[in-house]
Amino acid sequence: MTLNSQVKPIKSSDFPTSKSNRTQILKKKILDAPYEICIERARYFTQVFKETEGQHPSLRAAKAIERTLDNMTIYILPEEHIVGNRSSKLVASVIPIERGEFNMIFQLDLKNVMKREVKPFQLSPEEKRELLKEIIPYWRKKTIRDYKKQEWKQEDLLLKPRFGLFSLFRRMKYFGLKSLWKSTKPFLKGRFLHIFKAFREIALNNPNLVDDVFDDQGHLILGIDNVMPIGFKGIKEKALNLRKKNPERAVFYDSVVICCDAVKRFADKFASLALKTANEEINEERKEELLQISKNMTKIPWNPPENFYEAMQFLWFTQDIALIAFGLGGIFAIGRPDQYLFPYYKKDIDEGIITREFALELAEELLIKLSYNLFVLPSYAKNTASELGGDNNAITIGGVDKNGNDAANDLSFVFMDAIINIKSMTNSFSMRLHSKSTDDYLLKVAEVFSKTSGPAIYNDEIIVPALMETGCSIEDSRNYGIIGCVEPTSCSNTHGCTAGNDISLVGILEKVLNNGKLKMMGKRTGLKTGKFKGFKSFEEILEAYKKQLSNSIEYIAKCVNCKDKVYMERFHNPYLSLTIDGCLESGLDITEGGAKYNFGSITARGLATAADSLFAIKKAVFDEKWLTLKELKKLLNKNFRKNEAIRQKLVNKVAKYGNDNDEVDEIARWVADIFCDETMKQKSIRNGGIFRPGFFSYGMNVVDGAFLGATPNGRLAGEPVSNSISPSNNAEKEGPTAIIKSYAKLNQIKISNGSALNIKLSPSFLESEERKKNFIHLMKSFVDLKAMHIQFNTVDTKTLLDAQIHPEDYWDLIVRVSGYCAYFNDLGRAVQDDIIQRAQFNTMKS
Repeated sequence: MTLNSQVKPIKSSDFPTSKSNRTQILKKKILDAPYEICIERARYFTQVFKETEGQHPSLRAAKAIERTLDNMTIYILPEEHIVGNRSSKLVASVIPIERGEFNMIFQLDLKNVMKREVKPFQLSPEEKRELLKEIIPYWRKKTIRDYKKQEWKQEDLLLKPRFGLFSLFRRMKYFGLKSLWKSTKPFLKGRFLHIFKAFREIALNNPNLVDDVFDDQGHLILGIDNVMPIGFKGIKEKALNLRKKNPERAVFYDSVVICCDAVKRFADKFASLALKTANEEINEERKEELLQISKNMTKIPWNPPENFYEAMQFLWFTQDIALIAFGLGGIFAIGRPDQYLFPYYKKDIDEGIITREFALELAEELLIKLSYNLFVLPSYAKNTASELGGDNNAITIGGVDKNGNDAANDLSFVFMDAIINIKSMTNSFSMRLHSKSTDDYLLKVAEVFSKTSGPAIYNDEIIVPALMETGCSIEDSRNYGIIGCVEPTSCSNTHGCTAGNDISLVGILEKVLNNGKLKMMGKRTGLKTGKFKGFKSFEEILEAYKKQLSNSIEYIAKCVNCKDKVYMERFHNPYLSLTIDGCLESGLDITEGGAKYNFGSITARGLATAADSLFAIKKAVFDEKWLTLKELKKLLNKNFRKNEAIRQKLVNKVAKYGNDNDEVDEIARWVADIFCDETMKQKSIRNGGIFRPGFFSYGMNVVDGAFLGATPNGRLAGEPVSNSISPSNNAEKEGPTAIIKSYAKLNQIKISNGSALNIKLSPSFLESEERKKNFIHLMKSFVDLKAMHIQFNTVDTKTLLDAQIHPEDYWDLIVRVSGYCAYFNDLGRAVQDDIIQRAQFNTMKS
């Protein structure tokens, strides 16, 4: 089935919307469920890796996936039309035991995780013993984390904080005792015996403390639409045929065949369970539903679907197995389901096979299933992040088709109604706009934002050319979807690990201020670019910033390539690979560069704080001369103690990015350009693809701030830096339009890995039809200015403050954090406060 390029315009009034009671029951059941840890995947992967030592990494992975699918616990909930569970428990973390990151949490922090006051994780004594005494011990010195550490040591890339008494004294001076205690307290609770080991382990994920290189090779758009037309039977047949033509890659194709056969058996298990449950069911309506589920699972996903219900089940089952195969942290997007599912939907609607209400119910259930995965975070990280829905499964709707025509259709509206009805949950829901988007589509977008926070808007007019600049064809660029937070890539043919490798732009500035040193690290980790007080011009400071940034980008790229080398040589995933264009044809796993498009990524955080600080230096020291560099450095080293008047002048009297001020916006553009240019110079070891630059922070701006000293824009040590590519909190004084204009001045076409612009709106901003029309004008300006992305929190500050006091009254309150959304009550206090402190707008002008 193919989608016609011409789709008639749809009016939102064409269809009624109605909430499904069963999906509301399912949502409430999930939100009321305890947080648990499932060890089944860890158990079966450990068994297989013990048995297969020395075998090819593709084969080991395939056998481990097969063992897990054959033996894991399955269930069917009474509310489900679509089946497929990822763990043995309703809301549970699925442990990627071979990667090693979560192993460290269990070894150093399991007691805290299970004993905390709010949503403690549950694990039976028997499972806890098996995990700690049998499973984890096998993986010591055998995980991706361990091998990455070895590679970093060989390349002299390991950075460790200094722990001497003198360095501690200097930290107290820079941060102040209260601020220093606030930053380090989370690391101490329950782990005094492990504190130094904990800091050493953090260095493996967070070199410099404010940069990140996580053990992750997910972040891709799963090729569901590649598998759906032929089913897993067709994939198996294709692999067997290609094996004959490419015998030197036989082990890869054998691994694909093992995965395909395991998928069929996994589906058969659900078909049998549905039939068994139907025979025991006394409610005739539910009995018929279960019989249909059994029929569906007997047929798909081994065979391609023939109707919309089967296609929705095919989509989820393919996605579900990917989440099991990779384990926690995959961040697998599902691409553009309103496009590849539309032919099934249109056929069934035209022939009267389904109603729109049933399609809407299926869409709501799918979105719920995509949203309630569970991260298990160490207790120190819980203060700055969320756990429920943390393994983001993004969905993209609308936009243009491969021929450049408007592709929004009936099903796009169904998904928008579904996201309204379930109030987003934790989905990354992306709505594409372009110059030909209809007013009715835009009005529906406005309605989405008036009913829930969480969704985001993307502009085809700049994203398509940005992707083409990275080497994608125009057709593939037009067919982009969003991954994780905000990262656009061509659908089903790209492997770019689009997040998890980050640089703090404010950390770079601190290195300039301190001749290569970071205050919290207690040592030099950057270049010697000269003593700050010795710079003779602002241009010299910019040159020092460029050198420090270039050096850090090169360092992070080396760290990432070492990590990717470990995956390439030791940890494949043939299940993910069989869905991605290029892998079957080349006989290469995605980790080896088998995808059609390959690249790396580096993300920057804190652009506004860095730009505002550089501009403050320019204005206060070089232009207006009311401070010297020596005086400024002294103020920063003392965290502005006894100098509040000067700090307030820096905060309130110096222009800030986000207000359509050309002078400071030019500094922001310069910083962004340098970051993008230097990032794109780096090459990935996966087929030599470029590193794509992005700007988003996923809450890590709070962590950055905790580890960074005071900055020239008046920010105090330990306070959060600006989030993503947004203005600094409360610096934006001229309203949403001015924010968008400042943002649009950046060279957007270079930001090919995406950026996150957050704006907080009062619900009154969209309370009337007239205001919704004003919102449409704002969105049209956004498109015309060729700004890349925008997202809104449509919840007022008063509500957020009350939710902190009475969380029980706001059990399903959703907010946008950075590029992702989360339940407000599942966020740590520090991130909650950061969201509350963002400026709120009631009208176009503040």
